Amino acid sequence: MNLRRLIQIENRRISILERRWAGRLRTALRKQGKNYFKDGELGDEMFETLSEMYKTVSSNYLKEQYSWLQKDVRKMSRFFMGWELWTAEQIASKLRAAADDIDNTTKKWIRDAESRIVEEQLAQGIAEGATRGTLSKAIEHVTDGKIGRSRAKVIARTELGQAVNDAKKKASDDWSNETGSRQGKLWVHRGSKDPRSWHLALDTGVPIPKEQPFIVANPDTGVTDYMDRPHDVGASAENVVNCGCTVIYTRLE
Repeated sequence: MNLRRLIQIENRRISILERRWAGRLRTALRKQGKNYFKDGELGDEMFETLSEMYKTVSSNYLKEQYSWLQKDVRKMSRFFMGWELWTAEQIASKLRAAADDIDNTTKKWIRDAESRIVEEQLAQGIAEGATRGTLSKAIEHVTDGKIGRSRAKVIARTELGQAVNDAKKKASDDWSNETGSRQGKLWVHRGSKDPRSWHLALDTGVPIPKEQPFIVANPDTGVTDYMDRPHDVGASAENVVNCGCTVIYTRLE
C-alpha cells in the first residue's frame, strides 16, 4: 500500500471513529446530567467511556503503525503484552486527568447556566431562586441538545486524536528499538470546517526525521509550539483541543 492510499484510509477510518465515539460521549454526558440532578455529583461515566475508547483505539493503532513499518506480524506479536500494560498506564494517568478536567468544566458550565437562569427569573419578577426546576434547566442546557452534541464532538475529536497519536508514537518507538533503523514522520491534516491554517501548512507530504520537532506557529497569536507530533502533551491548548491531525511514521531508506 502506498502512502497516499494509507492516508486516505486513515482519514475515513478516524472520521468514522469520531462520529461513533461522539455518540457514546453524548450519552455519557446525559447520564452525568441525570446523576448531577439526583445527588449533585456527575458520576464516572465520562472516564469510563473515554477509557473504553482509548483501549480500543490504541490497540488498533499500535498494530496498524507497527505493521506499516514492519510487515512481519510474528515480530509484532512479541509486543502485545507490553502494549496492554502501556495502554493501562496511559488510561490510569493521562486519561484520568483528562476526564477530571472535562468533568470540572461540565460542573462549571452547569453552575454558570444556573446563575444565568436565576438572573433571568429575578429580572422577570420570579423570586423563586435556584429551585430544582432551575437546576434541571441548567443541566439540560449543558449536557443535552445542541450544546451537548457539539461538546461531545469536540471531546471525541480531541481525546481520540490523543489515543491515535500516542499509540503510533509507542509503536514507532518499539520498532526503532527493535531494528535501530531511521524513521521519518509526516503531519497529516485531516480537514475540518474551520481548519487551522498553520496546521494545514505542516501537511507537506514530505517526511521529516523522527527526532526533529514540528514547528507549529500560530500567525494570529504568535504562539509557537515545538511538537513531537499532533496532540503532543507539551503543546498549548490552541494546538491540541479539537485538532483532528494525525502523524504517520515511515521508514527513511
